[in-house]
Amino acid sequence: YANSGGWPVNAQQYNRNRPDRRTTAWVLILLKAHAWNGGKSNATALEEAPNFILAAQRLAPPLTERLKEAAKAHEEWAPRLRRGEIPPPETRDLLNEHFEYTRQCADAGGFGVDTLGITSGGATAIGLYTLGLMAQPDAERQQAAAQALTRLPLNYEAQRFFEAQFFAVRGLHYYSETWRSGDFLAYMNRLLTLLEQRQAADGSLPPGSRGVEEINQMERVYSTAMAVLIVNCNRGLLVSDRQPY
Repeated sequence: YANSGGWPVNAQQYNRNRPDRRTTAWVLILLKAHAWNGGKSNATALEEAPNFILAAQRLAPPLTERLKEAAKAHEEWAPRLRRGEIPPPETRDLLNEHFEYTRQCADAGGFGVDTLGITSGGATAIGLYTLGLMAQPDAERQQAAAQALTRLPLNYEAQRFFEAQFFAVRGLHYYSETWRSGDFLAYMNRLLTLLEQRQAADGSLPPGSRGVEEINQMERVYSTAMAVLIVNCNRGLLVSDRQPY
């Protein structure tokens, strides 16, 4: 699922073999809403597409005996390293493995724009939303994704900020309703504070980043409309927001 199972940004020939996770999430919304309204959707598509998105999640590596040994070596050598001591080569290898393991654990739960890239708030929001939309039963993956999303900073000037928040609040709402957590309310309080700080006197919101062509063209019409959908995500305005829990 590293590069198959999703939909491309457009149907141009050069894009047909380059599926995009953001586009795939939007198509999943359409297909699920169609199904909830009594329509029929291709069962294979509804299985392959989520797996394509979920393949980009970073999961914590298993804690092996070798890594336990590396953790002990780090505990022993951390004060000695601060004093300037140089460990022998075999200990240095253990320390490097420990540092790499802790780095992977710090990213655990987050999603990348692909299976190799670094994690991002937008990709993690889409991943968490997909886990909820498709009612994935893996509680550990959902918890890891929710924790990764809530510890990321809110950057109003990020590209596609409003699209990311559209998925973020819905993903956290699915998660909080399913597992009875307070993550959605805590995140929404942070987000509402940020939106209130940016809102103009006429009620509109600026689009933030100017790096996306279609957002530049729509400007405040897009960002303000998306803000309405974001702050009302738990009121069932959209068919896809009315999923039975």
